[in-house]
Amino acid sequence: MPDIDSLMEEWPPEMEEALNNLRLPNEDIDMSLEQYAKLACTLLDIPVHNTKNGKNMIESMHVFFTLYSVFKENVYF
Repeated sequence: MPDIDSLMEEWPPEMEEALNNLRLPNEDIDMSLEQYAKLACTLLDIPVHNTKNGKNMIESMHVFFTLYSVFKENVYF
């Protein structure tokens, strides 16, 4: 898993512009919670590792929520 500092790095200007012009999916999208979580992790460059049963999202979600917590505590945002 990537460390939080690398995930907090500034994105290239092209990515910032693309996100400003892109409509991200909301809660009304027709997909399972697991699929939605995988999509969110993918958008933030958090790896999702498949296991034998394909259901292990714990480590990825831990990184996701740690990133969220660090982001919310950051005075620059």
